[in-house]
Amino acid sequence: MQILLVVLIVCLKLQWHMVEAAIEESSSKNGKTSQVVDLTVGNFEHLTQATTGATTGDWFVKFYAPWCGHCKTLAPIWEEVAEELASMGSSVNVAKVDVPKNENLSHRFSIKGFPTLLFLSKGKVYQFKGRRSKEELVEFALRGYALQEAKETPKEFDPYFGHIINTWNHASKEAIDDIKKAIKSGKIGDFFTQSTILIFMPVLFLFLLVLIIAWPLPKPRLPVDKTNRSKFPPKPNTEFTRNSVHVQPPSSSVDSANSEASTNDEAHDKKD
Repeated sequence: MQILLVVLIVCLKLQWHMVEAAIEESSSKNGKTSQVVDLTVGNFEHLTQATTGATTGDWFVKFYAPWCGHCKTLAPIWEEVAEELASMGSSVNVAKVDVPKNENLSHRFSIKGFPTLLFLSKGKVYQFKGRRSKEELVEFALRGYALQEAKETPKEFDPYFGHIINTWNHASKEAIDDIKKAIKSGKIGDFFTQSTILIFMPVLFLFLLVLIIAWPLPKPRLPVDKTNRSKFPPKPNTEFTRNSVHVQPPSSSVDSANSEASTNDEAHDKKD
């Protein structure tokens, strides 16, 4: 038990040193040491422990793009927020994510616009939607986040199928919203949106695949063996009349009957 406790303490110290190192590597344009941590795909989960939130405290993360004008306006304010929280002795870590360089994180957290500010606490995600001033941001990081709707922190992406799964989940949510709007509007055309088509195309494909597999195949016709036709006796010739059917005997039987009749006539002549 003591060995496990020592290992846990060592791991916590190593993670804390990594957080401090990331903070020291981040520097502002004025040459001052920045309190904002640069998060990437490589260090995000290890530093933030976003899924569990059990070790490194809460994280206030800005998802931005370098070309975004609103992000450039927020940049100095974000630095002030980090300095204010650090001076207050708060355990909240302030960080930023360059989305174009870390698209997997953008897909993981379903980032739709810039800047997007997310507060990560104990396995939950809270999105800031207020006015982006230093006072409101600090208030949100200290206690205001608890008033917002909490969502489960999305799990770390599979590098191969994560993007596909996230796209499917995102499209399914949008498809449900589009269907609800179409039902309210009553217009048939509103049902055919990009999200609904994307969701129902795989379903339609599976239905057609099952239909093709379950469809009975025609039975193959057996080839006719022409060599065995001579084994079967020839069919008698028939003459169909209106009231009856007259069967003509084969020519051989007719000849034999005629010969028997002629012999009988000759026998009668000899007796006479």
